[in-house]
Amino acid sequence: MSLASLARPRRRMVFPFATVLSPCLWFIYRDATVTASGRSAANVFPQAIAFAAGAVILSYVIATAIAAIAATEEQPLPRWKRWLFAPSNQVIGLFASVALAFDIYIVAGTVPRWFDVVAVPVGVIVGWPLMLLVVGSIAVVNAFGQQFAVIEFVAVAVGVALSVAWLFLLFGWLTDAVGRFVGTAVSTDE
Repeated sequence: MSLASLARPRRRMVFPFATVLSPCLWFIYRDATVTASGRSAANVFPQAIAFAAGAVILSYVIATAIAAIAATEEQPLPRWKRWLFAPSNQVIGLFASVALAFDIYIVAGTVPRWFDVVAVPVGVIVGWPLMLLVVGSIAVVNAFGQQFAVIEFVAVAVGVALSVAWLFLLFGWLTDAVGRFVGTAVSTDE
């Protein structure tokens, strides 16, 4: 059994894991930020860590199930499915770099002005699915009343997950395009 064959199931788990974990962490961060204003950090931090651990476990369980289903797919995978369920190391590296940069940006709170100027257009490119769903949900709630406020919660969760999917597709396309331009195929070890 080769090292590449051992990596394949794990690689299939990256996209579903990130897609489930990202909305969970979004709400954990939002809740910790909102409740921290009225409570001490000593009360908020342990709860946030416990919820984050639960989010990681939930994401892992769901990713394992989805990876098992994706493993039964026909071979070879169509290009867009490969970008999602068999991403190359380059795609995973790009996704991890962008996710880390946004995490630092969100948690840091205060960043240099030049970084903020760069982060806004990048955020629009990365987060357009989230923005569209949130704006749509706000319009629905404003039109039909607060009894539909759960739509905003669902729109944020789905929007963050779709933004993660968008990043995997974008980075898959980008690495394939760069690979074709340079004349080398980007390997997914499939």
